[in-house]
Amino acid sequence: MRKTGGVELLHTIRSREHIDDIPAVAVTAFAMPGDRDDFLQEGFDEYVGKPFTRDRLVDTIEDALPAG
Repeated sequence: MRKTGGVELLHTIRSREHIDDIPAVAVTAFAMPGDRDDFLQEGFDEYVGKPFTRDRLVDTIEDALPAG
């Protein structure tokens, strides 16, 4: 699987100790069967495929944030 851009950025962020616990949501046009699982396996906390609604995006971001 080769998803350029966001995946490499996420790996760079996750490699930095002081910011490695920030939740990450993949917002992408990759919306074929299996793509969600691929992004989660790459380290994203949540996934939103395009097109999406505002409510779906907000709900997904809220799901990615730590409880508290």
